[in-house]
Amino acid sequence: MADALHLLINPRSAYGREERRSRIERLLRTQGYEVTTHVTAAAGDAENHTAALGPDALVAVVGGDGTIAEAARGAVRSGAVLIPLPGGRGNDLCRYFGIGLDLERAVQQLPTYAERRIDAGSIDGRVFVGVATIGFDAIANDFANRSKVRGKTVYAVSALRALARWKPMTFTLLVDGEPRTLVGTSVVIGNTGRYGGGMRICPRAEVDDGLLDLVTIGKVGRLDFVRTLPKVFTGSHLAHPQVHMEQVRTVRVEAVEGGRRAHRRRMAIYADGDRVAAVPVEVSVLPDAVRMLLPVAGRADGRAASRAAG
Repeated sequence: MADALHLLINPRSAYGREERRSRIERLLRTQGYEVTTHVTAAAGDAENHTAALGPDALVAVVGGDGTIAEAARGAVRSGAVLIPLPGGRGNDLCRYFGIGLDLERAVQQLPTYAERRIDAGSIDGRVFVGVATIGFDAIANDFANRSKVRGKTVYAVSALRALARWKPMTFTLLVDGEPRTLVGTSVVIGNTGRYGGGMRICPRAEVDDGLLDLVTIGKVGRLDFVRTLPKVFTGSHLAHPQVHMEQVRTVRVEAVEGGRRAHRRRMAIYADGDRVAAVPVEVSVLPDAVRMLLPVAGRADGRAASRAAG
């Protein structure tokens, strides 16, 4: 008897069109699944649909990081098991978990996957899976979301666009209850630690250690920033003297001040590519919060082999 599988697709994804969607459905059936497809209609639909399923429902999600994060919020509520599949612009969650960016091949490899529980992050109760950020990154993310360019190039272009008019800002923080002040560029809180189409902003982040990785970036000149930006794709930016990394359980962003007025007006915390909330906000870890079906061979960067649940 075929296993029941719910296929959740963002219509704006690379596989949102009916003819490509039908091909994925056929491929899933050849893997032994009885497929029920749901095409999302609006923001929040992926969360609500997944939350309404049974506690052991299997849900394959085709879309970008935002769609997968939405489904994860629903899975935390229902206990459903997620299969993240590539279909977005950056596909950073799939990159982290070692899921190939060729969707058809990823589907063919599903029989080799195993269930695993992963941590999630929470922003005032709103679940995210990958990276939350505020500061320069938020402005660059805003530019990227407004862009019509596809592919990871959009993130580098948006970063350079934000850099052209950037001025350092002052971040007032509580890190695990300890007051901090940062004058500089960004506050980044990573669970998987990847964003921007392959940037390893928190390169040491582990998704099952019960902790979040906090990366803060101080004052960096424009030329220095341009020189350092390519290093984020390898994680070697941590060697920069203005970059600091530590593991934490909670980060409260009390205020973001200074910089340009236009940037202050647009400032908010972003997570998994989407705007979430203005400050003040608290980011915390939710250990073992999400059940996923994932490759057992480990992440694409070769670190920390995946472990089957139990």
